Amino acid sequence: MIITAGTPCNGGGDTYVNAVGLALSHAYSIIGVYKVYDESNTLKASLFKMRNPWGSDGSYNGTWSDSDAIWKTGTYATQVSWTNSSDGVFYMTVEDFYTYYNAVVVSHYHDSWKYS
Repeated sequence: MIITAGTPCNGGGDTYVNAVGLALSHAYSIIGVYKVYDESNTLKASLFKMRNPWGSDGSYNGTWSDSDAIWKTGTYATQVSWTNSSDGVFYMTVEDFYTYYNAVVVSHYHDSWKYS
């Protein structure tokens, strides 16, 4: 399965960004879903692992972004194998996902399918 999420269209193309730095009129890949727990084993957050197909994080600056100090506390980084790199991969809470994306597409892919 290939799962993508789209940000709302704004009429100006994907050169415009929203308040948390996501490009508008743009699709992002959903590559994982995680639950992270604090030291007392209490659920801290449910996170989507997202990827910008442009291959860079762009300027996503919301909660759990690569620049968020939360990654330096607890064991959150090891729970999701987080690394701070400009590879297009970032994490966001389920609540932020519902706020900033307005479309989800689930596509089935099979290796034997051929384009004709």
